[in-house]
Amino acid sequence: MPGFARIVFFLLGLAAVIAGIRIFEQNRQTQRWHTTKGTIIDSQVTGIDEDFLTVRYQYTVKGVQYVGDRFNVSGGSVGNAPQLVKRYRQGAIVEVIYDPRNPSKSALVRDSMFIPAFMISIGIVFILVGLLAQF
Repeated sequence: MPGFARIVFFLLGLAAVIAGIRIFEQNRQTQRWHTTKGTIIDSQVTGIDEDFLTVRYQYTVKGVQYVGDRFNVSGGSVGNAPQLVKRYRQGAIVEVIYDPRNPSKSALVRDSMFIPAFMISIGIVFILVGLLAQF
């Protein structure tokens, strides 16, 4: 493998590992977030592959009303958006997770730990290919 390709594999792997660790840490921090009830204002399926759920919801923390728009903490695709939009329809009562230090930061669900684990694993493979490929 040419030296340039090895560098590209290494850098892509490094980027994937860093992103995976960042998402993992973000997910870990949300374990300390509090919950409250909220109401869906509106929701719709978006994205080219219809894999995003665009949602707005309102919730109240210590007498202050907030409007959130994150379905999951990372803001990434959800894969099964057509099914989720039925569950998170306008007027539905939902559980909202929010950062107690900054209640305007919120989401409806925590991300799966599969995503960062997968990114880190793929990143390690790319790094190894970049370091060890000799053909």
